[in-house]
This record gives sequence, C-alpha cells and structure tokens, in this order.
Amino acid sequence: MPRKEALSIIEIQSIIESKVKVCALCGSHNWRIEPDLFNIRFNSPWASGNHKLINCALLSCSDCGNTHILNVNILENNVQREKRKKA
Repeated sequence: MPRKEALSIIEIQSIIESKVKVCALCGSHNWRIEPDLFNIRFNSPWASGNHKLINCALLSCSDCGNTHILNVNILENNVQREKRKKA
C-alpha cells in the first residue's frame, strides 16, 4: 500500500471550507482553524500502557466558540480516496 501524504494545515482548511458552512449553534459563517495540529491520547482503563493517539485539527466558530475536533487521519484517507477516483 502506498504511503499516504500528510496534509498541511492549509489543505485541511481548504477541505473544511468546502464542507462546513454554517455554525449549528449561532448560524455564523465565521470559522477559524487552529494553526497547529494536536494529538489526543485515549487510554484504556483495562489495558495499562495501551493507548491510541489521534492526530487532530481544531475548528472553532469565531462568533460563539462552538468547536469541532477533526480526525486528520480520516481527512487524509478521504483525500487519498478522491485522488484514486480521479486517476
């Protein structure tokens, strides 16, 4: 399987702008994406030392603060799938 390319924050912003239009809480169209990516760690209480890291981008409404946590791995998979469809 070919290695997938990591998305830049600019590419992530472009994907988001094409899909997210209106804030569900306040109706605003003013979104802000954090310039840095974050890792969220999920720990299992039943498996010590066994955790999962998810690379995430944060998208926030500039007017009310409504925040979405986006899984960057899923976004990258979707971009790769779209590229394969076009090829």
